[in-house]
Formats: sequence, C-alpha cells, structure tokens
Amino acid sequence: MKRNGNISGYPVFLRVKAEELLNKRQSKPGSQLASADGLKIIHELEVHQIELEMQNEELVRLNAEKDKFFSILAHDLRSPLSSFLGLTKIFSEEHSEMKQEEVQELANSLRESAKSVYHLLENLLEWSQMQRGFIEFKPVRVLLNDIIRKSIGSLSDLAKQKNQEVQLQLSGNPFVRVDLPMLESTLRNLLSNALKFSFRGGQITLSTNVIQDKSVKIAITDNGLGMNAGLISRLFTLDGRTGRSGTEGEPSTGLGLLLCKEFVEKNGGEISAVSVEGKGSTFSFTLPICTNPA
Repeated sequence: MKRNGNISGYPVFLRVKAEELLNKRQSKPGSQLASADGLKIIHELEVHQIELEMQNEELVRLNAEKDKFFSILAHDLRSPLSSFLGLTKIFSEEHSEMKQEEVQELANSLRESAKSVYHLLENLLEWSQMQRGFIEFKPVRVLLNDIIRKSIGSLSDLAKQKNQEVQLQLSGNPFVRVDLPMLESTLRNLLSNALKFSFRGGQITLSTNVIQDKSVKIAITDNGLGMNAGLISRLFTLDGRTGRSGTEGEPSTGLGLLLCKEFVEKNGGEISAVSVEGKGSTFSFTLPICTNPA
C-alpha cells in the first residue's frame, strides 16, 4: 500500500524510526513484550503524524482565506477611495467657479463617499477582531422590536436619499438573548444591502415570524437587482467574489455578509438567502427566543 509517498500506510521516516526502536527492544530479554511496545510506538507515531498533517491542512486553508480576504480588501477599498479623491480634486480645482448649489451637491457626494469607506473599514475591523477572537460574546435579554426599530432609524438617511420605504411586518415582540452589537451589526448590514440593491422609490420589508415559541425568523425582502444561482452559492464565504455595485453605483464588498453569518451563528441562529435575478432578494436569519426572565 502506498499513500502520499508512504509505505504500508506509514510515513517512511516514521516507519524507519519505529523499526529501529523495535529492533533495539527485540534484541533485549523479554522480546515478546518489547515487540508489543514497538507496535505501540508505531501507532503513536502514526497518530502524531496524522495530527501534524491535519494541522498543516488547516494552516494552508487559513492562509488561503487570508489571501482571498486581503485581495477583496485591496480591490474594494480602491473604488470608494478613488471616488473620494476624484471629488476632492474637482473641489480643489473648481470651487472658486462653483455655484452654492453645486458646492452643496459636491459636499453631499464627498460625505457619501466617506461613509462608504468608513462602513467598509468598520466591517473590516469587526471581521479582524472576530477572527482573532478579540470580540467578547456578551449576550443580554432584549425585546427584538426595539432593536429592529433602532436599526431602521440609523439608516433613515440612506433610505431618504433614494426615496425608499422600509415597511415593518412584526409578529409579536419576543425577548431574545443576544449579543447586542452583533445583532445590530447584522441588521445594519442586511438593511443597508437591501437599500443599496433596490431601485429608487422601492420598498423594503422587514418581517418577523415566531416559530413554535422557540425561535424567531427575521426576514428582509427587497424588490431590487436580485441574484443568480451562482452568486447565491458564493454568499457568506470567501471562496468567490460577491461584491458588486448597487443600483446607483454604491460600492459593496460582500464582507458584511461574512460578518452576518459569523454573528448569527455565534448567537445560536442560522442565516440564508433566496433570490430571483431582476426581481429581488430575501435574507433571513433566526434567533432563539428567550423565555427565561433572568
């Protein structure tokens, strides 16, 4: 039997070492016991080698993910930063000839470009802290609807800019035990994506559905660009690029969805997406309901 350069299922150097130890033991009195000890050594060395191989495979996987991550970051930071630099160039060269309304329009564009960069860096920081184990998990008991309304309020300016409406369809108001910053980050990323990939004047629906008093499903539905099956299959992973521009050229990296998956699963839930290209998407996730008042 030969496997990856190994003979009889054992790495060559381990077999040589084990056989040397076995020969030494067998040359001494009580060789029958020594033979059993030698076989045990072979087994232990093989187990150790398998552990090393698994560790190496994990390191290779982590390095590949790191490379993909920095590739995404380098590409997607360039776009909003280039836009920001272009706008500042226009302002520095032409501000003396601009009318007041033109200055105001440019200032608004600069603000939106800066917000895009900030949002990307915010997600980057959270992702980095999560991967390094620096984000402490601190679940608290909260009313879900309060957090939902707060998250929608924080994105009201973005909705107004595209004349969009966020409609609520809430089923009850269950208590959930969650890490609050993680839940807020998840809602913020999913809602901002829905606004980003919906058309001007569109409607986004956020609904909740209590499932057998055990969990609650939160769904965010838009009627925007939608996604094909290939793009859906790459969501929530670093295996392929999912970033694309919104309906009005808004930058997107797909990094926010990676955070959503990490945060939802950390809180004991699951996240998924369904979509029809050209008709819109629904992103939904579940959270366990907290029945313990403590």
